Amino acid sequence: MKIIPVADNNLTLYLNLAQCYEAEFSGLTHKKPDAGGLFELDTQLGEKVIGLLLFIHESPAGLAAITIKEETSYEVSEFYVVPSFRRHSSGMTFAHKLWSMFPGEWEIKQIEGAAYATEFWRKTITAYDHTPYQEERYNDPYWGMVTRQRFRVEALPPLTEAEVENTLASDTNIKLHDQHGLYLLIKTTGGKLWRLKYRDKGIERSVTLGKYPEMPLSEARISCALHHSDIAQNIDPSLRRKEKNRI
Repeated sequence: MKIIPVADNNLTLYLNLAQCYEAEFSGLTHKKPDAGGLFELDTQLGEKVIGLLLFIHESPAGLAAITIKEETSYEVSEFYVVPSFRRHSSGMTFAHKLWSMFPGEWEIKQIEGAAYATEFWRKTITAYDHTPYQEERYNDPYWGMVTRQRFRVEALPPLTEAEVENTLASDTNIKLHDQHGLYLLIKTTGGKLWRLKYRDKGIERSVTLGKYPEMPLSEARISCALHHSDIAQNIDPSLRRKEKNRI
């Protein structure tokens, strides 16, 4: 899975996918295409609205338009995943990656009749490290009555070598969190294990990457990235660990 900002060289791709998005929701928005067969877009990209493209296996798989309301306040204005890619929590993973890119205050709105979208966003927000959210019925100036979720995404500070080396065992297990689900588990016996927390089909799982100090922080982050690449390709992350043990 890759997320690429929209620029002049891929704007046409974004606009094509946006037409698919508008067509899918036209039953709720009551929009009709113009004489040229095109729908009018509700969200225009610009200085305060950034477009992002989702790629899965090098194929264009979706889009997002993020409105920057203030310096650290954002709204998911448009979000779309091509139906053939809507499996194995691709939409959830896409949303989570967006939030990790832009920590701060977020809001999402769903128009009347989009109960399936509301359910998706409830599950997706909760799955992001059990993030609490506020939900309300809101009279939007453009859309009328909508369902709105508001929540905050906290930026996780990365671990430092000093923290990894100097944190000692306690009478309970300790977890030192890095980023992207990577953490160091310090057991009561003094052993230190790198572990990765991830979600598979909406279920939270974890896998051991290696031991510290045999695997330093820099290598743990590389291993974390490789595992996330596997997850994006629907490969069980535990298989990489089993393969490594056989070598």
